[in-house]
Amino acid sequence: MLYRSPKAKITLIDNDIAALNCSQYILNKNSLKGTLILSNVYSNVFQKFDLIISNPPFHDNLYINFSIIKEIIYNSKKYLTSQGELRFVVNTCFNYNFLLSKTFKKYGILKKTEKYKIYQDFLK
Repeated sequence: MLYRSPKAKITLIDNDIAALNCSQYILNKNSLKGTLILSNVYSNVFQKFDLIISNPPFHDNLYINFSIIKEIIYNSKKYLTSQGELRFVVNTCFNYNFLLSKTFKKYGILKKTEKYKIYQDFLK
């Protein structure tokens, strides 16, 4: 993303310090800059974004659990600017239209393969 938009400001958020350390390593290795936040979804986030991109987990050990993606979708409105957009990648077998219709005026699938799809969602 930073290669295509070098002036973009990027914030990487994860609840796992090891994941954030890996992210910092990748940024450093590629001479890129970004802000890292240790946070359980939005728990330690205090700003708004033009774009939120996520690859949310849907497993909790061996069980399917949609609580994280629900939190990302429902609470994204608080963390997006008025022209903000949410994008997330999920397995093709799951449909999130019901969840998205409660939060977004416009949403759809940006790209789809046999295994994955990317939702693109707009507040306006």
